[in-house]
Amino acid sequence: MNLVAEAVGSLVPKLSINESWEEAIELALPENSGSRIIITTRNSTVAEKLGDEHTADASMVGMPQLRSFIISKGDGDKLAPLSSFKHLRVLDMEGCSNVRSSHLVHLGSLLHLRYLSLQNTRVKELPNEIGALKLLQTLNFDGTGIKQLTPSISRLTQLVCLRGIYFMTAAPHWIGKLASLEELRVCVDSSDGNARAFLQALGSLSKLRVLWIGLRIVMDDDMERDFVLSLRKLHKLQEFLFNPTYGRHAVARTNMWGEADFVLPQHLRHLDLEDFCFSWLPECISAAYLPYLFHLILSVDVIDQKGLEFLARLPELCFLKLMTMSTATVCNFSAGNGYFQKLRFCMMPSSMIQFQCKEEDSSVSFHIWNGIDAMPFDSDKNDCRIPPSAVMPNLEVLLSEIRVRALKDGNGDCANVGLQYLTSLQKVKVRLDCSGASATEVEEAEAALRKATEVHPNRPTLEVEKLGQPNEPEEDDKSSEKDGQKQLDGDQMAAEGKKPDVKIRYPNFHRQKYCKRWLHTSTGDPLDFDSSPSFCKRSRK
Repeated sequence: MNLVAEAVGSLVPKLSINESWEEAIELALPENSGSRIIITTRNSTVAEKLGDEHTADASMVGMPQLRSFIISKGDGDKLAPLSSFKHLRVLDMEGCSNVRSSHLVHLGSLLHLRYLSLQNTRVKELPNEIGALKLLQTLNFDGTGIKQLTPSISRLTQLVCLRGIYFMTAAPHWIGKLASLEELRVCVDSSDGNARAFLQALGSLSKLRVLWIGLRIVMDDDMERDFVLSLRKLHKLQEFLFNPTYGRHAVARTNMWGEADFVLPQHLRHLDLEDFCFSWLPECISAAYLPYLFHLILSVDVIDQKGLEFLARLPELCFLKLMTMSTATVCNFSAGNGYFQKLRFCMMPSSMIQFQCKEEDSSVSFHIWNGIDAMPFDSDKNDCRIPPSAVMPNLEVLLSEIRVRALKDGNGDCANVGLQYLTSLQKVKVRLDCSGASATEVEEAEAALRKATEVHPNRPTLEVEKLGQPNEPEEDDKSSEKDGQKQLDGDQMAAEGKKPDVKIRYPNFHRQKYCKRWLHTSTGDPLDFDSSPSFCKRSRK
């Protein structure tokens, strides 16, 4: 959904001459390679003049008859003052990197302006005069340096789209005055002390369809409850992104989101909660409450078979990215049971995925494994026949992580992932964790993955991203020699009646981020690596 595109499309006619009541001309700017200007006007004389010249400078474009002015990658210093465009309805300077706040001095004189885009410019603040633009419907300043909104914007009661920098532009406490808003992108910040007032006022924006919120504070219980209460009032919401931007995961108070009377807006199609981590999957994320959900990005510490089934039964789900620390299995996993019937993209960047078939009944089990728990699948041959298109029939892209050392310790094999059951597969992306494994073991794992894609009927492409460093061959040899010497020393000490020294080894985690997440969700407070227990920092031997 792009309300900005809808807005400018409705206000600017297609490029043509003498085909509508407004003339449109595209002007080349030879002095700036790649730049262009599009203008519209009702005055045919102006259109003919500009069309004949095919050039534009400040003296030419500074005409009061112009209705729309769109400049792409142009030089703001060569443009006429904004006061020259008395009847302008559309002003789009997206991509003009040298347009600064000083170029907006006369912005308040454009009383007919409906659409204003300053995206990807160097503007750092909006003039207070912008409050005079009573007809303004779209204000887009994404990609600028604007951190604070001038209070005069609260007077723009016809504003439909307010697109700021969702990880930087502070959310104003007066947002409730903009009752016509359908798109809002801002950041909940504590810089003005009004974060809670914004979260409370958010619920009054009943027309919202798109909501992107960055989070630069740690919400307390009252603030999160206000946020949840506001969300339940946004019945028309279709796209919702909520993303902590202060460099660490935020832990959701899952109980609040799982209360019996709380439901997310039914018409949601796009839900992105990547860095807002739930302890378990709340009941509001299910087919019963989100029948139209198309795109889902979610972080859940603990998800079990029931939780996976809830996600798999979302009827319209096409894109799923799930971050979890769990190991879980869904048996008899098929589209016939309503599981992932329309899913095209499946991304689980912290889990190993395997599809395993039972020969006795040809049913397929779906496994996700965190590499820490006991491995839920075995290394038996995995090539029994199943009905065509029975498992994720529309899946095109699969992303997962494989921890080579953990897989070898469990006698697992990359050759038995079960890709052959995915009949529409086009691309496989694997994050290969090499930590603790030998270089030979890493090569064998990668070779097995390549073979699995090569024998697949679709021959999907394989992309491998290697994480960590495998053990050097010399280290493996030295380790073997050291183990052998320890055995000889132990035998000798036993023969002499002595007891060998025993050293306790703490368990190693495969990646430091797991240790960080585990501590974070157990205590409710984020911990840095420097404050983590010593065994969290050990490198795998």
